[in-house]
Amino acid sequence: EKVAEELAKQSIKALGFERLLDDGFMAMEQMTALAASIGLVTGGADKLGRALTDLEKENIARAVEYFQSQAIKDGSSLTDTVSRITGQLGEYASLISGVDTQLRTRGLNQYQQAQLQIELRYREQIKQANDLAKALGLSGARAEDLAKIEQLRAVSMADLQRQMEEQRNAFLSDLSLSELSPMRDDQKLGESMRMFREAVAGNDMQRAQQLSQTVLGFGRNLYASGTDYNALYEEVTRLLTQIGIDGTTGLTETQLDDIADILTGLPEQIARQMFALMYGPVTTLVKPPPPPPPPPNQGGGGNIGNGGGHRGGGIDIGDNRGDGSVLVKVLAGIEQMERHMATVATTNTRMADVDARRELRGVGEERA
Repeated sequence: EKVAEELAKQSIKALGFERLLDDGFMAMEQMTALAASIGLVTGGADKLGRALTDLEKENIARAVEYFQSQAIKDGSSLTDTVSRITGQLGEYASLISGVDTQLRTRGLNQYQQAQLQIELRYREQIKQANDLAKALGLSGARAEDLAKIEQLRAVSMADLQRQMEEQRNAFLSDLSLSELSPMRDDQKLGESMRMFREAVAGNDMQRAQQLSQTVLGFGRNLYASGTDYNALYEEVTRLLTQIGIDGTTGLTETQLDDIADILTGLPEQIARQMFALMYGPVTTLVKPPPPPPPPPNQGGGGNIGNGGGHRGGGIDIGDNRGDGSVLVKVLAGIEQMERHMATVATTNTRMADVDARRELRGVGEERA
């Protein structure tokens, strides 16, 4: 804790806010208030992309002092005060920004609203991915993960465009079959039958159901209830029963299992990949040479560690910047420590025996 406090003091000084250290608050709490103030005054140091100006530093220091005054007034810690105020600011900003958003977007049509929602979701996902990666100590989200978010945006925009085109085409088709169309009923029957077959082939049950009634309506107008109409009815019902029976509309059990296994395993897989970026795994294990044997005891009850192989009883596990096999080096260090402790124990035992013999000699001399 003392080390963390000292590091916080040094960080505050390095940022040019030495005057805050004289305000009677812990440096760790000051760092919390300082980070919040930088974000609220300048919009975040990571977005600023430059050093703070003297005017910005003054305003940031004043913001920290405001947090301090509120903490004293509330009788709470500086950290709790910062958390409370920033939380309330967030709630207020969310309320008013929601109102402002509705005012700014009220003139957009349905397609434009959908486009905007895709764009806003895309930006939020990018921000959240980078924020979470930075919280893990990384510089940001992985390039391949950001590319997936970008791909989702592009696919969503393309799907939206296709849906709007399908709705437009469906409207035009329905208009061509309406009473306002200049086509005759026999032409409308042929056109509606063509569209009905396309809907069946595309396994679009809702569209096929709608068009089946349209086809039979024109058939009734043309054929009344004669043989031709009965044949048309049988053809329509036969086509309707084909939707979904050939196995092309659903997933097989194997396909379901494969997709479900992939999707349910994604969180663990991604977490392991991200953690690997944090701790830096190795692909090959280089076995270190065996440690040298312990030095022989030099006797004399001397100071352990001033001579021989042990320097101050320390443990040397090598430079971890080499092959990266930290675990192997730690194990070797533990073995070295065990040998050192055994040497110390043996020496202490011998020194205790010497002291005991000296004490016995002293008693004997007193009696003599």
